[in-house]
Amino acid sequence: MKLGLVRMSGESVIGVQYFESKFSRELGEILRINGVEWRVGVIAEDRNSIIKVLNEIVRVQNSIVRKKQRELDREINNQINQMFIQAYKSVMNY
Repeated sequence: MKLGLVRMSGESVIGVQYFESKFSRELGEILRINGVEWRVGVIAEDRNSIIKVLNEIVRVQNSIVRKKQRELDREINNQINQMFIQAYKSVMNY
């Protein structure tokens, strides 16, 4: 049985891998490989289709992470700009 495994931390994906199992598995089942928990995220007939789906999962996760990082960067930049504006105003008042 050919599987696509997904390693998660909370709601975020931290790893994916292709795996061939001797035994029948179900979606969402947890496997331990070298002490690391992996969830069965994809079951398919051929390796290429599993890899395509896993790549799509990683692409979507990366998009989410980049969007959150952009929002955080924007917020930090706004705070830094406000500090510079306040510093400029205090210098110009003297």
